[in-house]
Parts: sequence; C-alpha cells; structure tokens
Amino acid sequence: MRLKKEPKVHRYEKRRKGRDIVGPGRTLLSICFTFVVAGAIGVLGYSIAKPILQFSSKDSETETLSVAETNVITTPPVTTSSTTITTTTAATTEIEEVVTIALRLGVRLDSEALNDLESLQNAITAAKEAQPDLSFLVLPLKIEGGAVLYQTDVELAKNCGAVQGSLTLDEIISTVKQAELIPIAECSLLNDCLLPDGDASAGYVIASSGSRWLDNSPENGGLPWANPFSDVTVTYLTDLTTELAVAGFSQIWCCDVNFPSFRSSDLELIGETVQDENCGEVLTELLNTLANAVNVPLMFEADGNALIDGTVEAFRPEELELSGIVLDLDASSMLEKLMDWKEANASDWNTVLLLPSDSFSKEMIETEIDETISGWAIYE
Repeated sequence: MRLKKEPKVHRYEKRRKGRDIVGPGRTLLSICFTFVVAGAIGVLGYSIAKPILQFSSKDSETETLSVAETNVITTPPVTTSSTTITTTTAATTEIEEVVTIALRLGVRLDSEALNDLESLQNAITAAKEAQPDLSFLVLPLKIEGGAVLYQTDVELAKNCGAVQGSLTLDEIISTVKQAELIPIAECSLLNDCLLPDGDASAGYVIASSGSRWLDNSPENGGLPWANPFSDVTVTYLTDLTTELAVAGFSQIWCCDVNFPSFRSSDLELIGETVQDENCGEVLTELLNTLANAVNVPLMFEADGNALIDGTVEAFRPEELELSGIVLDLDASSMLEKLMDWKEANASDWNTVLLLPSDSFSKEMIETEIDETISGWAIYE
C-alpha cells in the first residue's frame, strides 16, 4: 500500500494596508453574509449527499440480504424425514427451522379412505388398532389414472376433471395429526390419462400427424399418458407437489415415474424423444425438479423387483437429488435379496420399505433390516 504524501504547507505574511479599519456596520453585514452563504452551502450539500447516502445504504442492505438468502447448505440423503417451518421477519429474510422426525412403522391407506371425513377417521382407527406402534400414515392423494383425491387449488386439475375428492388438505392433515400420526403424501406422477384431456400438449403425440397417442386402440380402451417431456406436465406436477408440501405433509412419495410400455410401433409413431437410448434422463430430471421445488423430503417410490433387475430408468443415484427411496416389495421373502442390492447400489440412501400386509412381520423386519432403513409401511 502506498502511503499518502504529507501536504505542502505554504506560509503567507499578512501585509498591512493603510485602509485596515472597517466600521462596525460593515462588519455586521459581513458576518451575516458569511452565515447565509454557509447555510446555503450546507443545504445544498445535504440535498446532494442524502440520496447518495440512501442509495449506498440500500445497496449495502441488498448485498447483505442477497448473501444471507443465497447462503444455502445442501446435504446428502439423510436418514430422517423433516418438517420445515418458515417464518418471515420484518427485513423479509426467511429463517428455516428443521424438526427431525424419525420414521418407524406406518400404514399406507387405501384410496377409499379419502372418500369423506368419516371414512378417513374410521381408516385411521382401524390402522391404529391393527398396529399399536404406528407412527405415520401414507395417503394416496394423486392416484394411478390421474385422479386427485382432495380439493386442490390447481386450476388445470379442475379443468381436466381430475378432482375427485371432497376433503381439503387442511381436513386431511388435521385429522391425521389429531391421531398423533405423521402425514405423508403419495403422488402418482405419469400414469395419468386425465391431464391430457385438460391440455393435449401434456400427453404424447404422433409425430407425423400431431394427433394424440393412446396406449391401445380406442375400441380396446386405449388411454393417453402424461408426457414428462412436456412443460405442461412438469408445471402441473410441480404445482401439485408444492401444494402438498405447503399444506404440511412431512414427506412426499412419488410413484409411477415411468414411460408406458411402448411397443416398437409406438416408438416409431412418437418419434425421436422416446427413441433416444438416454430418454430415461428426463424422468430423473422430473424428480429433481420436484425435489428442488418443495421444502420437505421427496422420495422416489419404485418396484423392488424392477430395481433389482435394473429396469427402473429414473433411478440414476449419481444424478438424483432426492431425500431417499421407497422400495415396494411384493413379498417379505424379497427382503434379503433387496438388502444385498441396496448394499451394492444405494448403501447411503435413506430407504423406506413398502410391504403387503399378508407378508408383513414386524419381528422379521426388525431383525433383517439395517440402520439405513428409516421405516417401513404396510398396505392391503
């Protein structure tokens, strides 16, 4: 650093002139004139300096808030679920407090449980009687086929006829929490024949004609599917999952994250997007988009047999930015094979097991699983 040079000092001798005596009146006028000039300079200086100081202060405050808001710490998959509570201060900065909840034993309810409030209360009572150690409930809020089983505020869901539930999210969550259970939302993503009815661009189209693609001929009950390459589909699913997270669900499980069973003729009709050998990346990107849009753990629910066979195109563990996976098993006898697969392919992933009730044995599960299994749920 270069030091500043000392200023030069010039000394001047006062020279007396013959006319150095001034009358008192002139002196008073001179003093008053001096004060007026000084005051004018002060007002002018403040007028110029004030906006500069305000701009500088605002700029400094903006820079401070920007640093605070972008100072986000991301962590790898964890072994617990989280509920995020967001508060807003007067300075418009957000503070997140994470409450850790360890999952243990849960029950996945049938869709009929969401028919009305009485059905939900009865289903919860039956679940607690069957499993006294119950800690969480999985509620299927968007199911295979595209139906949304609650009163959503997402306009496209209303327009396409997807809304088929009478309960609000507040009613569902408050009922579950009154039973001292953790509410978890399950959401079927792409097995959706209703969304393309509301917006044709959300479904697959035949490349040559632009007409709608169906998974079979109309006379054989062919149906459209939600297309993950469509921006409409991605926005629709983001709106729904965000709504569920804001409502207060502790986790969101996403299932049916797959393409239809395309025949070779279907691939030719639809064209390049589904013919690409890396087209499965769009499924991974969809999951990441949803995970980054919500403030609660988002889990990928997948068939255990398909995972072991390596046919789950969306499961790319090195690319996924999720909180964990839910492994859907058709029988508890798969457990040992699945645990071997997990050790080799997803050893550090937070994992929940989903088992059918006729194969469920709490004692067997507790002796077979390791510490990387954060919970297990049973279903009919």
